[in-house]
Amino acid sequence: MASQDVDTLQQRGKKLYRDAQYAEALDAFTKAITRCPMPKASLFDNRAATYERLGELQSALRDAQTTIRRHRKDITGYLRAGRVLQKMDDPEMALKIYSYGLGKVSISNSDDYKLLSSVHGKLSRQLSPPKAHDPFTLLPVEVAEMILHHLRFEQIVRCLRVSRPWNAFLVSRPYLWTHLDLSRAKRHVPISFVSHSLQRSKTRLTHATLHRLGDRDLKAMEMISRICRNLDTLEILSSASLGGSSTSLMSLNALTVKNLVIGKGAEVTLDTVCGILNSCTSLSKAEFEFVVSRGWQADWKIPLPNLRQLKMVGGQPQVLGASVLNMSTLMTRITNIETLTLNKWSMHTAFGFISFASLHKLKSLDLLDFRMAVTLDDLPPSLTVLRANNGGSVNPSLNTNTNGSPPLPLLTELQWSDTDHVHTFLRNIAGGRQLQKLTMNNSCYTAKELSKVLNSSRLGEELRELNLSHSDFDDDLTIFVTGKFPLLRRLDLSHTLITGVGIKTLVQGLKSLEYLAVNQCTNLSSDAVDWAAKQGIQVDHRSQDKLLSGRKVRLDY
Repeated sequence: MASQDVDTLQQRGKKLYRDAQYAEALDAFTKAITRCPMPKASLFDNRAATYERLGELQSALRDAQTTIRRHRKDITGYLRAGRVLQKMDDPEMALKIYSYGLGKVSISNSDDYKLLSSVHGKLSRQLSPPKAHDPFTLLPVEVAEMILHHLRFEQIVRCLRVSRPWNAFLVSRPYLWTHLDLSRAKRHVPISFVSHSLQRSKTRLTHATLHRLGDRDLKAMEMISRICRNLDTLEILSSASLGGSSTSLMSLNALTVKNLVIGKGAEVTLDTVCGILNSCTSLSKAEFEFVVSRGWQADWKIPLPNLRQLKMVGGQPQVLGASVLNMSTLMTRITNIETLTLNKWSMHTAFGFISFASLHKLKSLDLLDFRMAVTLDDLPPSLTVLRANNGGSVNPSLNTNTNGSPPLPLLTELQWSDTDHVHTFLRNIAGGRQLQKLTMNNSCYTAKELSKVLNSSRLGEELRELNLSHSDFDDDLTIFVTGKFPLLRRLDLSHTLITGVGIKTLVQGLKSLEYLAVNQCTNLSSDAVDWAAKQGIQVDHRSQDKLLSGRKVRLDY
């Protein structure tokens, strides 16, 4: 039918509507919609208004929804749907429709946008309580402070914009600003924000986490060191200008900073690390997540009696690998160290055997991907945590202990990955305290060999966490595990051969089990995973299908 005929039917329907002949008007609008391939928004709205007059609110709402679907940028459908919903005693849904419309209607169409915004505001005020009260004016100050203690730094910053009274209250509480935490910043942070935060802390800042400051990070550190004499912990997650110079870092108050963490996003040279440790003698904890070595040997000038935790992760380039660390000298400087992490340092011919035996207070040693030569005799008996893998050269079979006491008698946590030497290691340290946590993922053992390893005298009822991922663990071993480790709480069997039968055996046999990881277990069905979850177990299960799934993109050529 020609468009003029549709327009004629629409005009006829409007006239009948004005004459209160709603049934006839409805018939005219319906014919116009039926005969028009692409009905206008006004045509659906005319019929919805007629349905509304006839009391058929559900039909009116259906036409309004059709209008919204076909004409999302037209306010007609939103206005009609909101009006009908209010007549249906559902003003909350009407408000949601108006809010949705404000996100779809173009702001450039100012008249329509203002009209929809006005209707939205009016209904919002009607739904608001007769009188809104500021919680800070009703709650005791002590209660308000207790609530604010649970907010993160960025949440407190958002609260500054709620109202002037909120801003005044938050600014007047210096304890809320003792931790300058920029770790969740998504955009560049201006230096003025750091300055304002320091002012709000009233120089009581004790912890600073710097991130996304761009080329103003050194300026921020200088400002903090000048103003905040109580600074205890400094974390630098990223830096655009730290580079290889330690001058600005050493300008920090070396007498007060006890904990320093320089993250992966802030590359430092080994010279910088030496400069920091040689200057900040009060440091108790020092972590460097990306250390670049260009061939110059580390110069550890002075003793570091206060240092308890040290972490150095090698980055690229590494001209001479681990040899530049000058480990023999470092051992004499950190005699009170308790936690030592040396990761990702490459091997070099100039680097021979090294001994940690002189570190009598060392409790945790992490040597993942640290290429060096060390025997059991080179490890102090005080160790409770040891992490190593095939990337390093920790040799478990070279045990020349002659004093009669078992090596590593206090060891309770062992991570030995990518290697088949765990059996030898556990045999050579037999006689000490039972392990509480064992990680031996990516091992080369068969299921039968695994049972021999797990039968070690250092493994028993004290074991609480076990990681056997990327191994040949199968259902036959589940009975052995439930019998030998009845108090096991966390178990990781990802990338293994376990099936639903094995899962049931583990869940029923391990009464203390809290967490079970079975990612990428191809023999395992989702039914077994669901059953385990229903037994109160936290199950971590991601299949290959889930990893490959994602948002579907249609490509039109």
